[in-house]
Parts: sequence; C-alpha cells; structure tokens
Amino acid sequence: YLEGFYADVVSTFAWMRAAGDGHVVPLAWKTVPELGAPYDANWSDWPSVEEIPVICLGLLGNAFGLFAGLNVALLAGHLLAAATMFVVARRLDCSTAWSFVAGLAYGLAPFIFAQSPHHITVALAWHVPLFLLVWRWAAVEPGLEFGTRQFRWAIAIAVVTGLQNVYWTNIFCQLTLLGAAVLAARTGSRGP
Repeated sequence: YLEGFYADVVSTFAWMRAAGDGHVVPLAWKTVPELGAPYDANWSDWPSVEEIPVICLGLLGNAFGLFAGLNVALLAGHLLAAATMFVVARRLDCSTAWSFVAGLAYGLAPFIFAQSPHHITVALAWHVPLFLLVWRWAAVEPGLEFGTRQFRWAIAIAVVTGLQNVYWTNIFCQLTLLGAAVLAARTGSRGP
C-alpha cells in the first residue's frame, strides 16, 4: 500500500487514528497535535463531508485495531449494501427470490471490492440503491410532491447521501434531475 494507486490506504489509516483519538469532530477544525511538531498538523485545508464515516472508522479502529477495524468496516459495507439492495428491490415489488439475488449481486459487486480499502469512502456504497427509489418517485406521476411521505424520505436519503463521498451526491442529484425531466417530458409539465 505504499506505492502508486493504493497509497491512499495510508491516509485512511491516518484518518482512522486521528478520529479514534478524538481529533475529527464534525463541523470543526481538524488538527492533530501528535503531528507537525512543534505545532499542530492542520487537516482543514479543504472541506470534507465524510466526517461521519471517518468517525465510525475511527471507532472501529479503536475497538479492533487499524487493520482489523478497516476490515470490519469493509465487511459491514458489503453486508449493508446487500441488505439495502434487498429492501429496495422488495419496495419496488420484486419477488423475494429476485430481491435476494439483487442484494447478493450488489453486496458482492466487483466495484466495491475494487475500491477497498484504499478508497473506503467510495467503497461504502450501501446507500446507492436508495437512489432508485427517489428516481422512481421523481419520474412517476405525481412526482415528488412537497410535504408527502415520499418527499420526506427523499430528503432523508439526500441528507444521508450528502454525508457520504461527494461522488455519490453528484450521482444522486443527476438521477433526481433526470427523473424530474422524464416526468416533465412525459406529462408536458414545466413545473410550478
């Protein structure tokens, strides 16, 4: 992990250690007193929305050690991805057997394996199947109407997505806008 493409795992371990030591606090400056002597190391050079996953990784690192904690996080990511896909498929009226197959296929997706452990925040793609629900709600009449139960769920999914890797936020926004465009094209509506 010290060279080339996989070198980001070293920074993942550093973030895990800093979070485990209490140096990663949401919406606060990130400084690590153990680094950057004689002053603190400032890790606030760019904004990061991935603070909650990093704190969870830090807690796992404290509980199991850095390597084992990262492996537990990766295992949990795969299991959560499979479970989320199963629930979404059931919600979209797929049979139990096909929902299980969808969950298994997504939970064991080569993409998730390819991104771990060096891009752990990208590998934690457990919430991505929820995008299908929001896309369907936005694309099918009457669309996402303000104040409805589906609208509140879409907001919750958007918040959870916003706390993950920024790539997922980008995809979520694109799919939601695409769904709204599909509905507008199908109904001839230009919105309120």
